[in-house]
Amino acid sequence: AVTRARTQKHPTLLEVRTYRFMGHSMSDPIHGHYRTREEVEEHRKRDPLLVWGERLKAEGLIDALEGMGVTVVALPLIATEPITASADISDACAHLDRYDVVIVTSVNGVDCLVERFAEYGAVIPEGTRVCAVGDTTARAASRLGLRIDMVPTRASGAAIVEALGPSISGARVLCARARDARPELPQGLRSAGAHVDDVAFYVTVDVTPSPDDVDATFPADVVVLT
Repeated sequence: AVTRARTQKHPTLLEVRTYRFMGHSMSDPIHGHYRTREEVEEHRKRDPLLVWGERLKAEGLIDALEGMGVTVVALPLIATEPITASADISDACAHLDRYDVVIVTSVNGVDCLVERFAEYGAVIPEGTRVCAVGDTTARAASRLGLRIDMVPTRASGAAIVEALGPSISGARVLCARARDARPELPQGLRSAGAHVDDVAFYVTVDVTPSPDDVDATFPADVVVLT
């Protein structure tokens, strides 16, 4: 269509089909009345905001390499999918006022946490400290309007535990993370005396590239895995 419009100078009609994830109103459930949970989840896998979001998160590295004169071929091998509903998410969103600390560990975690908060109408109380692992996560949170109170000097779970210090003993903590994330952060918090709700807000899934996409990577001089 692009080539036709440019070469023949004819108008082109584009039909762009969209899918509505939310209900018609706050009283309208996301699924149950006229569509199944499976249908919604299948469409979420093709959500262009998620698909292109993964590409844009790699743009910083790509831009830096291209600025050095390197030809870069991006080949996504994983993607993130939000967990749209779970008993743990519902419980955490409904009782945010019980948490002394909320911790976000990645840009993906921020995206999914903010999306679920909006869906449930949840707001972090002023007295709850919000911690981000790393400046990149903190900047993503700020762009989405999520207040960040603490960013440790090192981007690691251990640094979060150190930064919180003795005050974490006896505190109730929400860790918004990926399913099957590494256990060091919640373990460190519990060892320091915190009561931790380790809640999965998204899952990382494998992406199978097409044969053409794989062929485009050869011959490569250097392979970078991020």
